[in-house]
Formats: sequence, C-alpha cells, structure tokens
Amino acid sequence: MINFTMIKEEELFEEPFLSEYRNEIKFFYSELVHLNVQLSIIDKIRRFRFDLFVSPDQTTFFSTVLNSFFESSILRVARLVTDNDGDFRTITRFKNKIFQNMQETYKKDFQERLRESKFDKNTDELLERIRTRRNQRIAHIIRNVNEEELRKSTIYLKDLFSLRDQLNSLLSALSFGTTRMMLPLEYDESVEHPAGVDSRTDIERILDHIAFDSYVVSLPETNPILWEARKRTLKEHDIEEINIYRSKLGLDNA
Repeated sequence: MINFTMIKEEELFEEPFLSEYRNEIKFFYSELVHLNVQLSIIDKIRRFRFDLFVSPDQTTFFSTVLNSFFESSILRVARLVTDNDGDFRTITRFKNKIFQNMQETYKKDFQERLRESKFDKNTDELLERIRTRRNQRIAHIIRNVNEEELRKSTIYLKDLFSLRDQLNSLLSALSFGTTRMMLPLEYDESVEHPAGVDSRTDIERILDHIAFDSYVVSLPETNPILWEARKRTLKEHDIEEINIYRSKLGLDNA
C-alpha cells in the first residue's frame, strides 16, 4: 500500500479542491486538538485524590469543570461527526469529499487506509448515543423522556476516550505528507524535556498546589501523634499517594 505520509497534498488534489482541503484539514485538526485537551484535563482532574487532600465542600470548582468539559466534549463530537444534514462541516463528509476529489490512481490505497482506521464500522452505535444525548439533555431538554431512553443514551468517559482515539486515527488517515501532534507540546507526554526543566502542565501545577496546601501532607512533621492516628485509617495506596507529594516537597516518606 502507498505510504501517504510521504505524499504531498498537491500530488493528490488539483485546485480548487486543494485549497479547500488545506482549509478544512486545519479546521478539523484544531477541533480535535481542543477535544484532546479537554479530555486530557478531565483525566488529570479525575485521577487527583480530592478525597485525601480536601474536604468535599471544596470541590465545587473542579466538579463544575468536569461536567462542563464532559458536556462540551459530547457537543464537539456530535457536531464533528453526526450533523450530516444541511450544510454542516463534518469530518465524515470531508472524508467522502477527499475520496471524490482524489487522483484516481490513489483511490484504492486510500480506501484501504480508511479501512484500517475502522471508524465507521466501530462507532455507529456509540455515535447514535452521542446524538441522542446531545439532543435530549445538552443542546435541548426534551420533556417526558422515560428512564429507559435516558439509560440507552448514557455516555461514559470511556466512550469519549474511545471516540477521541478513533477520531485521531481518522484525522491521521486524512492527513498527507505529515504527522500531527494531537496535544499542545506542554500536554504531550511523548515530548522529552531538558533535564531540570519543570515539565508539568498548568493543570498539574494547580493540582500539585492543592495537595501541597493540604494539612495531611505535612502532618507527620506538624503533629506526629495525630499523623499516627490518621495513618491507621489509611490504606497503603493512600500513603503512597501522600508520599508522592511529600517527595515533590523534598520531604521523607511518611
């Protein structure tokens, strides 16, 4: 099969579609970077041990961010993929237009490239749930929706992660002569940073400061007796989590 990462766009398309392709691929790339960033932030927040470091009444901001980013991600996926009626820009419509305007000699290999991404085959049922959830509970509030309908349209975070990965794969299949980073440099874990450089993302710095400000991290020094009592209520993995932040502060393991 042809290696499309080695073929330039101008070899595949003629004007005026070549200019249209370049504009559209930039648009969908930008949209997917936003989706990747939102889901990356959600993932970092949900992994943070708020139960260890803050009281329940101090999590309102982060629970609001999680809910907002979650719903925003559903909306973004829905408009990128499911809104195929009317004159909407969707990545599936863009994919079909690429095939229609591609030089004939490349079409067979391009079809095979698309088959490898397996986007259409793997995502129909999930995209239907995305569309239903968007229409019934996010973009609109539909009256008299029964519990069974709501259950069938439930979207889990793992569903959004799966769709993100498949959309990234599809965008890669639609890109020619290049590879694309789907996260900003500071968020991409594959980027190697010079020794001694603080490579934490902004959200990681915020969460670190929350842990650093928690009384429990320095409790072994400030109140050893209370720490011993608290320690008896903690599981081993809880203590390991506390020690991660103690280490960042230059403190010995508790």
